[in-house]
Amino acid sequence: MRSRHQQSLFDDVGSVATPPAELVALASASAQYQVRHVHWTYDGWMGEVYHRSYRSAQPARRLEE
Repeated sequence: MRSRHQQSLFDDVGSVATPPAELVALASASAQYQVRHVHWTYDGWMGEVYHRSYRSAQPARRLEE
């Protein structure tokens, strides 16, 4: 079996452009914020977030709650 090397985003760090100073300042000023993935169909939230049971995922119905 032949080994296949898949190029990584970080293989050639030297070719990455330096970000503009405004972008660096914005990134450091917004370090207090977090972006998270919300999973509306998590059954473990039953009773704490969801107050009725659902037969299937039904994300729109759960989001209503």
